[in-house]
Amino acid sequence: MKAETLAMLKKVSRDSKRYFETIAKGITLALWLFLLGFGALLAINGRASEIILNYFKGWDGGALHDTKTPQTPSGLLKAFQARMDNPPPIAALLEACLQKWTVKTESRSDEDYTTLFRRTSDRLRACVDDPQFDTTSSKISTDFVSSAFRDPGLPSDIPLTLELKTWIANQKDLAKTNASRTSLVDTFVLLIIIGAFGSLIFLTRDYMIEIASI
Repeated sequence: MKAETLAMLKKVSRDSKRYFETIAKGITLALWLFLLGFGALLAINGRASEIILNYFKGWDGGALHDTKTPQTPSGLLKAFQARMDNPPPIAALLEACLQKWTVKTESRSDEDYTTLFRRTSDRLRACVDDPQFDTTSSKISTDFVSSAFRDPGLPSDIPLTLELKTWIANQKDLAKTNASRTSLVDTFVLLIIIGAFGSLIFLTRDYMIEIASI
């Protein structure tokens, strides 16, 4: 009687262990299915390459801000660009339309300069992103200049200097290269996920057979 009871307890223990192992396998398969589906969605939307490339991309933010730098307009610009990734030629554009932007007056605060630098940076990047912008003929509107720096002599638009033309042209070429590279990365990730889905189908089949045998 005692031997039968012991054998029954061992069988219950084995069955319980198998039951919980089966549940764990099911949860693992469900988790893998979710992760693969999420990864496929990112690859289709072009986000997978953005995450991967940003993770492996080196920091190109320039030198750290030196707290001893005098708070002149040039010093403020250096601090503004210190942690930027590939900072645009803000000074070149400001010099083309604001001859005295480096002269700080009492009416212009540090926040005014930060706003000016941000708007200038946004305008240059907008020129890069605009497919209709031609560096050989297009001009840059000066409406990005904030009110603290506008004066009656400010022209409505300005021609591009050689430095601005070169930077915008280089950034447009770089954007095309990055588009091709990200498309390749997304395709590669999607192919890996499709292969993983194939393996998951076989694992799911084996799992269903295991459940049916319980």
